[in-house]
Amino acid sequence: MNKILSYSIIMFIIISSSPINSFSNDLQSSVHISPDEKYVASGNKFGVKIWDIATGKKILDIPQRLTTVVKFSPDSRYILTAGRFAPTIWEIPSGKQIKQFNVMKTTAADFSPDGKCIVTASDFGPILWDIASGKQLRQFPVRKTTTIVFSPDGKNIITAGRFAPAIWDINTGKQIKQFNAMNTTAVALSPDGKFIVTAGEFAPKKWDVTTGKSITQFSTRNTHAVAFSPDGKYLVTGGQFGIVIWDSAKGKKIKKLRHKDVSSLSYSSKGNYLASSSRFSIIVWNPNNGEIIIKLK
Repeated sequence: MNKILSYSIIMFIIISSSPINSFSNDLQSSVHISPDEKYVASGNKFGVKIWDIATGKKILDIPQRLTTVVKFSPDSRYILTAGRFAPTIWEIPSGKQIKQFNVMKTTAADFSPDGKCIVTASDFGPILWDIASGKQLRQFPVRKTTTIVFSPDGKNIITAGRFAPAIWDINTGKQIKQFNAMNTTAVALSPDGKFIVTAGEFAPKKWDVTTGKSITQFSTRNTHAVAFSPDGKYLVTGGQFGIVIWDSAKGKKIKKLRHKDVSSLSYSSKGNYLASSSRFSIIVWNPNNGEIIIKLK
């Protein structure tokens, strides 16, 4: 699997137009856009659905209930689903099950940038898995982890949850850095890997990865999702009161998008789409012109 790397500068504006496509759908809890920008996936208690963004047509229904994590592989050929039941990799668009991993009640998961491994998180700690064999490669000594991501170079993972966010070396399993934040519900890593943002009940903070110090604070609360723009200049936060676009360096609010109770955010790798999900809907935005591409109710 080859990693797709393509970043572009993005400017965001408030949405005022009507949706191009509108569909009936169940409650949403997780959303992800494929790296090739062809598909958007959603996962919830009823299962997983994948749509073609250009046509608005549903291309795949995966009957894995109680799904809280959906992640496309770096080459967009597969999707990883996880939640109450075992994490599973499925082929797109056939829906064929490729691999299943022996762990339950997964709270977060991510593909490695080279597509060869996945990492899963749960109350019992993160696990690094080899996709080809389905075997565990390493466990990390931290519990109650609710969010986990790979670093852009694939050498580290970032964990967060009830305990302090931390960076771990995937080869040694040793902790490299810890950040002074607790009860974190969301983490975003800047595209250059130099900064992370932690969020939760209190104001999100931006941290310098090298020094471990907080350098910027964003004046919002009850944040459930965070994401950097592909160029790293902007930070998007989503939560109880909607979506806010910030200057990531200065911490200044730039724009607000109308989508309340957001639980998940996803950027496409080329920066042409931003997806947000809430309890009742998922929206795919065109951040370049401010149009809603798809709205699922």
